[in-house]
Amino acid sequence: MTSKKKVTAKFQKPGKKPTSVAMKTAKANDTPKKPRIGILIADDHSVLRQGLVSLIGFEADMMVVGEASNGREAVDLWKKHRPDVMLLDLRMPELDGVGVIKQIRAEDENTRIIVLTTFPCARRGNMRSCASRRQVSRAGQRRKRERARNRRA
Repeated sequence: MTSKKKVTAKFQKPGKKPTSVAMKTAKANDTPKKPRIGILIADDHSVLRQGLVSLIGFEADMMVVGEASNGREAVDLWKKHRPDVMLLDLRMPELDGVGVIKQIRAEDENTRIIVLTTFPCARRGNMRSCASRRQVSRAGQRRKRERARNRRA
């Protein structure tokens, strides 16, 4: 048996006519493509959204499935596309990021949400208390200012 016949025989299904060796070899070497990571971007600043879309565009395993400029649009697009990951700003019009998180988590608590923000308490790694505590008492604000001054000194 020649090598051509061996390859053909190896991939030939019973009851089927043999086809060319090149076609059989190509099918045998095909690897399934990995699905791309779907990302939804929600930010009210169009320049930031465009920049993120551009950066993600360079990644072969990622794609932007939607862009939202306010919180309500973010929830609607999430329901429509069900992305793998959501990039979310906390400060947005119509519905803030905390409200978006609450609505989405009410439907799917395993949703992956990455918060991108300039919100002050988020920078200190204090996201949970930041998200759950919307209003800080005046005394609390005064204590925070005093702590900040002491850190600088």
